[in-house]
Order: sequence, then C-alpha cells, then structure tokens
Amino acid sequence: MRRLLLLILALLLGQVCIFAQFGVGIRKVQADMAGACTATEPVRHNTVNGKICRCSNLTWSCDSGLAGGPPSGAAGGDLAGTYPNPTLDLTLAHAWTALQSFNATGVGATPTYRVELVNSTAAAAGAQQMSPCLVYSGQGWKTDAVAASQNVQWRQCLVPVQGAAAPQSRLDLGYSINAGAFTTAVSLLDGNIGVGTTGPTASVHALRTDGSYQFKLERTGAFARVYGFAINSLNGNFTLDDVTGGAARFVVQASNGNVGIGTPAPGKLLEVAGDASISGTANAGTYATITNCSSSASPAVCAAAPAGSVTVAAAATTVVVNTTAVTANSQIFVMYDSSLGTKLSVTCNTTIPALYGVTARTAATSFTITATAPATNPACFSYFIVN
Repeated sequence: MRRLLLLILALLLGQVCIFAQFGVGIRKVQADMAGACTATEPVRHNTVNGKICRCSNLTWSCDSGLAGGPPSGAAGGDLAGTYPNPTLDLTLAHAWTALQSFNATGVGATPTYRVELVNSTAAAAGAQQMSPCLVYSGQGWKTDAVAASQNVQWRQCLVPVQGAAAPQSRLDLGYSINAGAFTTAVSLLDGNIGVGTTGPTASVHALRTDGSYQFKLERTGAFARVYGFAINSLNGNFTLDDVTGGAARFVVQASNGNVGIGTPAPGKLLEVAGDASISGTANAGTYATITNCSSSASPAVCAAAPAGSVTVAAAATTVVVNTTAVTANSQIFVMYDSSLGTKLSVTCNTTIPALYGVTARTAATSFTITATAPATNPACFSYFIVN
C-alpha cells in the first residue's frame, strides 16, 4: 500500500513540473506554464524550449520559445552563452540621441555604402517616384518683435525627371524657415548646376525671379574686391555694377552691341565716361573724342570739349577758348584750317596767319590762342588737347 502511494505521488509530481529556484521571482521549469499564476512568481523560464513566461492577470503568457538559454557571465562584463537575439521593429520611428557611426574599413577606392534612402516603387508615365529626402533641422533666432526662436531646415532629395530615351536624375537642395514651404535653391541635373531653377541648361545656370542674374566674387584681406553682375531683362542690358549701390562700371547694350565703361547708355561701340589707360598699342580705323566744339564766339564756348573749332575775329589777335578739359600739364595742339567755314558758320580767312599759338591757360577753365590779326574775315582754327 505504501509503495502504491509513493508511485501515485511520483506520477503527480511528473505531470505538474519540478521547480528549481535560481533567482528572486524566477524559476527554471521543464514544461510550459499553464493555468493560474501568482505575483510571487512573476517570471519563469522553460529550460526545454527556451520560452520566457510572465505572469499577467493571474495567467501565464509565454514568448515564441527561441532556442537557447539565458545569458550568463559576470555582472558588468561581456555576456556569454546563447539566448534569443533582440531585434528592432523597423516599422516604428526610432529617435537616436547619441552619435551613430557606420564603419567600413579596407574598402580602398571602391564605393562602399552604409546608408541608402530607397524608393523601390516603379514609376509610371507622368508619375515619377522620388527618393526619401534627407533633412537637416536647426533653430534660429529672429530679433524683430516679438523676438523668438524659429525652426530652420534644409533638405536634399533625388527627383527623377521623365525623359524620352531615358529619365534624368536631379538632386534638389531646398530650405524652409519657420516650418514654411520648402524653396528649391540649387538643383543638379545630369552635370548642370541650377541656382534658382530646377531645369539648368548650362554648366552653371542662375535664374532670379525678378528677371535679373547676379554673381558675386569676394576676396578678403589687403586686396579685397567685391563685384556684382546683374542683367536687366527689360532691355537686354548686361551690367557689371558696384554691389554697394554705386554707379554702373560696365554696360553691354544688347540692342546695338555697344560697350560703355562708366556710362549706362553707351552711344559708341566702346564709350569710356572716365579715365582710361592702355598699356599696350591701341589700333583703330578712326579716332574721335566724346565731344567736339564748334564756336565762333569770343570767348569760345566749348564746355568740356577736348577738341573743337574756334575763330580769331577779323582785326583781333586773340581768342579765349573756355573748356574744362585743359589742365596745367595739357598738350594743346592748334592748327589753322580755312576749310572750317561750314562747321563754324562763317567765312574763314584764306590767308594763313604769319604767327599763331597758345599763349595762356587756366587749368579746368580755358586757354588762349594768339595769332597775327586776320583782315576782313576771321581766322579759323582747330584745337586738340592731350592730357
């Protein structure tokens, strides 16, 4: 009878489970958990199939039972043994707050990838599939009332462009201020660079929405220079202007191809409003001055003309030529010319004066021509000033 009781007890113990305490609230068991549980045994580990079972609402809940046992090893050291590998749920967004490094050693000059932003959905006619975008975000401070911090962002996106034989590949760089819409600033399209345009047709293609183009080069230091380029699309002029707001330095007038330096409206193929210096040889079919004076008055009224025609009145011996072109060091060339009657609206004396020349000057004001007194008609002269 006693042996029968012991056998029944052994069978009952085998059907339920055999426990071995190995930690507070955790037991190793040899069978799946089933039935009710208590808070005194919140976690059990099945040593047969590797399942971890937890007590929830008085009922055991076991995992999928990955093969392996619990990790072992000294606390604070490396783990040893085999156990279920942890995984990330890739359908969830993960916010990493520490530096992430993607290391690739020994790759040499071979392109090696560690991050890919991929859109694998096939495109269709009129429905391109752009890549996911890379976004940079920061916070900037505005000083106008009410002063505040605002979000600033740049993004980088690959945008396919539908084509005939093959699509094109465009990389867009755009910015956003204070959570506003993104504005595309730079586009790279199959080797071309576009600034202000997503369809560059040249190696560098800049487009401004106001119709002007601008280009700036700046060098700091003792030889600092700042230049700006602008094109007025209303009349086709190309202007190299002082970006600080000064007068135009260079203008190409597309309407007639004239080039002006220091003047916004050149009337000649090359017109220089200020001083010009040529270190080499200048060759031209003809030479002309910007202005040319014709005055038979006394004194002659020639404003700032560096060249012109004047008269010494009959029976007179001098004429003062008022022109601001003269300087203290000017070379003033005077020539008698009796063929200037039509230009001066007079009848020129046909007898060459015995003597004539420049006898006085006042810088930036005038010079004086003295000649043998002509008889009956005025003597006609041309002058030319070289500074």
